[in-house]
Amino acid sequence: MISRCHLLIRQSSVVIKSLAPRVSKFQNLQPAVRRRKRFILIPSSLKDEWTKEMREATMRNGLLLDQQVKTSEKLRESMTSLINSNNSVVRAQKDMMLQQETANQRVNMLIDTVRNLVDAIKRQSINITPPIQNKILEKFKMTECKPQETPMITRQAKKIESKNPEKQKEMITPFHGPFREAIGSLLYLAGVTRPDIAYAVNLLSRRQIAPTTSDWTEVKRIFRYLRGSINEGLVYRANGDEMKVYTDSSFGDCEESKSTSGYIIKLFDDTVAWRSKKQTLVTRSTCGAEYYAMRSNGGDSEEVLDLGGSVGNN
Repeated sequence: MISRCHLLIRQSSVVIKSLAPRVSKFQNLQPAVRRRKRFILIPSSLKDEWTKEMREATMRNGLLLDQQVKTSEKLRESMTSLINSNNSVVRAQKDMMLQQETANQRVNMLIDTVRNLVDAIKRQSINITPPIQNKILEKFKMTECKPQETPMITRQAKKIESKNPEKQKEMITPFHGPFREAIGSLLYLAGVTRPDIAYAVNLLSRRQIAPTTSDWTEVKRIFRYLRGSINEGLVYRANGDEMKVYTDSSFGDCEESKSTSGYIIKLFDDTVAWRSKKQTLVTRSTCGAEYYAMRSNGGDSEEVLDLGGSVGNN
């Protein structure tokens, strides 16, 4: 409304300027014209011509003013609609792009799931490889380490290394790094899907009170072994219809004179339970250590049998 008033005032000044020559013309023709205040007195002989000229000028400028006002209003409406339409188009395009991206992600996830399912059906087996292995290696900055084929060295090789002066120094140098954190992560992994590192992790877990640099070197060897077997895991094929139990035991460790026993339980030829543990008693013979391992394994075997029976009955 304010812009229109400004436009009217501007057009009124244009009308007055256009009429000024005509007024001066009539004043020159009729010198008897008297001026009083702000009004112009026109003689009766020139009244008709004056009225005609005023009407034509007013109509001409009024039509022009009306057209300009209408044009400005239409232009403003067009610009407003154009801006709104552009915003709507941009918003719609963004929504469409987000929807398309989400749809593509879902399709890719579905394709990967179907592909894995088809591969499992073709193999007639299920391979369990936990992704936590990568997280553990990233946590301890071992993702680019050199792979190892075994999680630990043999006792004979360790005796040979202990004669090296550098190794002797490492065996007495205390380690102040994240030893317990590493052992905790490896214990979790060994108890979930990696029975192949259970014995090595069990031995290193006994040195958490005062670890040395040599102990940390052995922990890093387990990390290197995981790096080399990152794609390996438990495979379940469901072959057979019986349960098998394998047990073994060492005889008297040099440090504590206690043996270490371990077992693996297989149900339908698939590994379902395993454990590596230091024995609580000091045995006097290898036979006693073996019998102790069998006795400690009996309870877990009964639990697996009960579980299999309950599943079969249901």
